[in-house]
Formats: sequence, C-alpha cells, structure tokens
Amino acid sequence: MRLRPYVDLGDAGLSGPVHQLGLELARDLLLDDDGTRPSLRTLPAPEFRSRVIGDAGLAQYSFSDPEQLPARLRSPAWHSLVSQLDAFDRLGVQRQFIVLSVLCRLGLFDAAQPVAQAILGRDQPTQDAEQATLAAAYVEQKLGDDAASTQLLTSLVEASDNARVRTIATVTMLVAAAKARPTRLDDVYALAARAEAEKARLDEVGSDAASLAFESWYLRGMSFVPFFRRDLAATAELLDAAESVAERIPQSTPRDALAATETLLPLYETRIKVKIALEDHAGACAYAGRLIRLDPYNPKHHIQLGHLHFAADDLDAAEAAYGRAFETGSPCTAVASFFVGCVHERRGDPTRAAAAYVASLLRDEGAVSPARHLLRLGTSHAVDASDVEHARSRLATARAVLTARRSEGRA
Repeated sequence: MRLRPYVDLGDAGLSGPVHQLGLELARDLLLDDDGTRPSLRTLPAPEFRSRVIGDAGLAQYSFSDPEQLPARLRSPAWHSLVSQLDAFDRLGVQRQFIVLSVLCRLGLFDAAQPVAQAILGRDQPTQDAEQATLAAAYVEQKLGDDAASTQLLTSLVEASDNARVRTIATVTMLVAAAKARPTRLDDVYALAARAEAEKARLDEVGSDAASLAFESWYLRGMSFVPFFRRDLAATAELLDAAESVAERIPQSTPRDALAATETLLPLYETRIKVKIALEDHAGACAYAGRLIRLDPYNPKHHIQLGHLHFAADDLDAAEAAYGRAFETGSPCTAVASFFVGCVHERRGDPTRAAAAYVASLLRDEGAVSPARHLLRLGTSHAVDASDVEHARSRLATARAVLTARRSEGRA
C-alpha cells in the first residue's frame, strides 16, 4: 500500500508523495535516533490521514490518539511511538522533538498539540525552547488557531536574542497574514519591514542545506509584499532569486535532498500563482510540470495541471491530467472523478458526465459538488432517476448538517 506509513507507520513498499518521505525519515529516527533534529516542513492537511483510511476501508485505524490503535494492529514503529508517548516526561528533548515530528508528519495535530506544549513547558536551553515555540506555533496554524499561533510567534520576536529566530517568526506571521487575504495590508507591510530589518542583522548565507533552504524560504515569503502591490515584476525577481538559491541546496544525504525538495515545492506553487496573474498559461503549465516531476505521486499536482488546462479550454489535456490524478490514487480519487465529469459536461456529453459524478459520490460519502452537478444534469438530460434521487438525498443531508452546525455555533 503506497500510503501505508500514514495508516500504521509500516513500510509502504512503493514510492509515495514527498511528505510521505518526510514521515518515513521521522519514523526512522523514532526507531534509531542519529542525533538529527527533524524538521516540520511539508506537512499533510489535517484531514489527509482520515481520507486515506476512508479510501482504504480501514475504519479500525481511524482515531486522533495513537494509543487507540489496538496492540495487535501496531507495527514496530507504532509500538515505539506509543511507548515513547507513555514515557514522554522522562525523554530527552531530542527524542521529544522526534515524537512531535512523527505526530505532525502523520497529520495527528490534535495529539501533537499537547506534546508541543509539554516540550514548551520543560526547563531547557534557549535554542531548544525557541524551536519548541516555533513548532507549537506551526501546530496551532494547522489546527486553524491563527490567534494562538500569532501569540507564540510574537513572543519569540519580542524575547529572542537570535536574529535568525526573530526572522523566521516574523516571516511565518507575514506569510500567514498574506494567505488570509486581508482587506487591509498595513499589518502585512509592517511585518515585511520587520522581517527585512531582522534579516539584515544576519551574516552572509552559508553553503549548507539548512542555510540555503532558509534563504530561499525567506525570499519566497518576502515576495508576497510586491505581489499584493501588484508589482509582478518585483515579485518574479524575488522568486527568481529564491529558486536560484534553492537549486544550490546540496543533496548529498536523504535529509538534505528532502530539504531541497521541500523548499522547491511551495516555491513552484507560488510561481504558478504569479504566472496565472501574468496570464502566462504556458509558464504556469511549465511550473506545474516541474511540480509533478519533483513530486509525481502527489495527485493534487496533477489536479492543479488539469485545472490550468480546463481554464484554457484544453479539455483533452485536462482530462488526461485528472485521469493521472485518479490513477495516482488516494486521497484524490473522488475529486479527480468529479473533475473528469466537469470535462465531459463542458464537452456536452451528459451521459459520461453523470457516470463520473456518480463515481465521485460513491467514493466520497461527504461529497456535495458532484451531487449538485448530477442534480442539475437530471433536470435537463436523461440521467438515471435513482442517481438523481441519490444526489438529492446527499444535498438534503449536507444542508441538515450545515444547519445543525450553525445552530450549535449560535448556542
């Protein structure tokens, strides 16, 4: 099973997406610590693991607490994870960071949150405390608590004597603020000015993987400022510099190679957005192709390429890209089927569109978009009545759930 590490930390036997490689390296440290401090880059979305488990029909592995997995189902690595969680207060800080990294790489952020807080609360050297604060802030971001994350990062900016740490904290807040698409940009610009001032206090960039990855990450973060100002030429200049630095990251070890890849992936994604803003379709497709070559087993990259072709009305290319996303597998088979249906619908082929929408609904019990499209097709085309009724029932259920959630919010 390609994504097996997300199920029980076992061996996949097949190549997977880049973030799986990060999980496998963290798992290996769990079993055999070589003194390397693991990173928290390129983490999966919080819902990633549950989707993988749902696609595979492995409900017994669905939980938020690692200790809930029955002993008979635990791989050796999972046994080690649970044992170290049980003895967490007695572990050294290095091993505590490894446990935190494994939980984050699994996408178990609810379990990672108290672990990060426990590391924060221990008496430790300043460097470890600062790394713990950054890690805790990252976990809060993944859980959607931007206020808690900002509070932790602001405390670092105000208290740390390390200009590099202050730069990391400030740029992290800058990127989060930019991604939130604020209506007022004063806070973004103020963070950018602070980041630039902190970065100016640092020495010249080193040639090691960590230093080059940091420099490229910083340049990409700063590119959000001219992008918001619609200065696309200045944005491209910063991204050119970031890409040039990232391409110099040495890849002599698996961890250095991972650092290089994890630096380039978000950079290419940003470059695609800028190419779209420049209305450079060929350039956007070129970077989407680079993403796929760098991370071929991540279906979302194939879907992104499909979207680019779909927007350009190149339906054959779009269908091919969505088809590759489907073939790559979990957790995007349902959404890939849906987009194949969109291609057929635009072509004026309601029969094949309906079949794709039905396939999407069968693969994702919570899907709403294919139900809407199927219902719309059913009003004007000869679509199987049972499929239309299934879509109508799905939408009614979704509305009921949404109404209940709104009522709970008002209570």
